[in-house]
Amino acid sequence: MQMREVEGIVTKAPLKIGSIEVVKGDTRKPYVPTKGNAKPEQADVYIVNFANNQGYVITSADRRVPSVLAYNSYGHLGDTISNPGQAILFSYMQEYIEEQRAAFEANKENLATEAEEAIFKRLSKGQQEELILRGLFDRRGKRVKTKYYNYYGDDSYPREGFNSHQEYWEWFCHKKIEVLNIWIKDILNMENGKLNM
Repeated sequence: MQMREVEGIVTKAPLKIGSIEVVKGDTRKPYVPTKGNAKPEQADVYIVNFANNQGYVITSADRRVPSVLAYNSYGHLGDTISNPGQAILFSYMQEYIEEQRAAFEANKENLATEAEEAIFKRLSKGQQEELILRGLFDRRGKRVKTKYYNYYGDDSYPREGFNSHQEYWEWFCHKKIEVLNIWIKDILNMENGKLNM
C-alpha cells in the first residue's frame, strides 16, 4: 500500500473501487449506472468494495438514513449474503434503516421547520424583514405555519394556505418551474433583441 507524508500527516493513496453492489431487502446485485433521465434503481444500501482487499464501505441508498452504515479498512465483503455473519449484519441494518425512515417521516415537518429557521438566521436583515412582513417568520426567527403569499400576483395558490409542508413544497416546486420558464423566455427574448440590433 502506497503511503505518503504531508506536513507530518501520513495518508494512504486514493482507494480504487473494485465493485459496487446494490442491496434491496434480501437481494444483492451489481450496480448498473443509469443513463439519461432514467431513475436510479431503488435500494436500501450500496456496498462498495475497494480494489486489492483495501476494505469496503456500506452506505445508505436512502437520503432519510445517515449515510455510512459500516466501514472496514481491509478485506472485502463477500459476494453472498448467505454467510451467517453477513445475514445478521444485514438483518440489523434493515431494521435500522426502517426505524430511521419511520423516524424521518414522523419528524419531517419539524426537520423542515428547523432547516428553514437555520437558513432564515443566515439571511441578511433585509431578507429576514421581507419574510417577516410576508408572515412566514416571526420576529424571533421562528417559522409560522406555512402559508403562501401572493408574491407573483396570481391566484394559483389555495387561499386557506397549505395543510402541510409537503403540500407547500409540491406547490413551490411547480411554481418555481413556471417562474424559471418565464425568466428563461424573457432572457432569450432579450438576447434575440440584442442580436437583431
